[in-house]
Amino acid sequence: MGSGIGPLLFSYNEAMKRLKRKCWATGSLIVLLIAALVMRAFSRAITVMSDTRLSGMTIVIDAGHGGKDPGARSQAIDEDEINLKTAKKLQRLLEGAGAEVIMIREEDVDLAPADAKNAKRADLKRRVEIMNQPQVTLFVSIHCNISLDSRVHGAEVYYQQDNENSHQLAAAVLERLRSVTNSKFQPKTGNIYILKQTTTLGILAEIGFLSNGQDLSALQKDEHLDEIAYAIFQGIDDFVKILE
Repeated sequence: MGSGIGPLLFSYNEAMKRLKRKCWATGSLIVLLIAALVMRAFSRAITVMSDTRLSGMTIVIDAGHGGKDPGARSQAIDEDEINLKTAKKLQRLLEGAGAEVIMIREEDVDLAPADAKNAKRADLKRRVEIMNQPQVTLFVSIHCNISLDSRVHGAEVYYQQDNENSHQLAAAVLERLRSVTNSKFQPKTGNIYILKQTTTLGILAEIGFLSNGQDLSALQKDEHLDEIAYAIFQGIDDFVKILE
C-alpha cells in the first residue's frame, strides 16, 4: 500500500499547484481588468477637466421668466422652474468646456426694479442689456411653449431675423434637440423682443409644450432636462466648429 500512496500524493500536490497557478492567473487578470477600467475612467475625467473647446467664449444663459412672472402654466407646473433647471444644467456643461458663463438669473427672481411701471418690459430690457455686453459671444434664452392645440409637441428654436450666424446656431441646436424632443419644426423668426433688441448673436429655444401631455410629463423629469441641456450644448459646439 505504501508504494501506491506516493504517486497519489504527488498527483494531488501537482494538481493543487496547477490550481493555485490558475487562480493566481485569474486573479491577476481580474486585477488587470479593474486597473484598466480605473485608468479609463481616470482618463475620461482628465479629458473633461482639460476640455477647453469653448475657451475664450462668454455665453449668456437666460432662464426665461421668473419672480412675479412664472411664464406658461399647465396642471400647476410653471415654466420658469423648468427653464431655470435646464439653464443650470447647461451652465455646468459650458463651463466644463472652458466657456465663461453669465447667468441672467440663478433663482426664482425677475429683473424688474420694484418701482417699475411696466415690470415685464423692464425685466426684458435688463436682460437685453446683459446680453448686449461687449464681451458676450452669444446667448441662449430658454423657454417652454404652450398651444391651444394639445397635439403640438417638440422643441422650437427662434433666431434673429437677417442674421445668418443666428440662423446657423438655431439650426445646429434644433438638429440636436430633434432626437430628444421628437420635434418636426424648422428654425424660425418671430416677433420676440429679446431677439429684436439684441445686437449680440443669440437664439431662443422653446424646449417643449406644456400643453402637450407627453412633453409636460417629460419636462418634469430631471433626466429629460439633462438630455435637453446636453443637446443645446452639442448644438453650440457644432456651431462653433462650423465657424472654425
